Amino acid sequence: MGTPEFAAQQSRTRIPTPPGRNVLWEPPRDMTHPLSAFQENFVLSACPLGTRILSAHFHRQVRLPCPIWVRVILPNGEEETLILRMDYALHGVEHEAAVLPVLARLGLPVPAILAGPVFDPTQLEAGAMTILSVLPGRDLLGWTWDAPPADVELALRLVLEGVERLHALTEALSREPVARQLVKKTLLSELQEVVTVGGPWFDEPVFRQAVE
Repeated sequence: MGTPEFAAQQSRTRIPTPPGRNVLWEPPRDMTHPLSAFQENFVLSACPLGTRILSAHFHRQVRLPCPIWVRVILPNGEEETLILRMDYALHGVEHEAAVLPVLARLGLPVPAILAGPVFDPTQLEAGAMTILSVLPGRDLLGWTWDAPPADVELALRLVLEGVERLHALTEALSREPVARQLVKKTLLSELQEVVTVGGPWFDEPVFRQAVE
């Protein structure tokens, strides 16, 4: 057993769990086989009869549950990638499923919801899940991981363009009925949330000064 001083040090350095996060779900023992039998059938329900699953892997190994990338082979021999969407933010999948069709109607290129939301009866604590299509192209994080400076600069421009497009849709989206389901957060409200939750980091002068 560790000393009280060691326990105190661990408490000071442990990253607090933000509120509204799923802390109940337990990942599978074998992370290389992420799909339950229910999830496999759920994926195949969004595909033509005769489709087979080739592979599946978690999008990341932290902040679980998270999306699962699923590679399938269709009856005609073509391969396709789908996403079994899960989220470590509580009710994040339900909110996303409600807003994606609206964003598509407003002209934003977003994934299509192919099935769901549903709950896996064998792991209800995982929360809701959907099957999403994958947009063409490459994700910016993967693309810029070891990209040359010119590509990184292009990626930054694309990010800013995306932010501008989202900002331009804010007013139109706020007039949609779905807006009442969306959580509204500002930087100030997030700061107030941090202050309310508290935690050992407030013992750190630098952190406390930044919050104040």
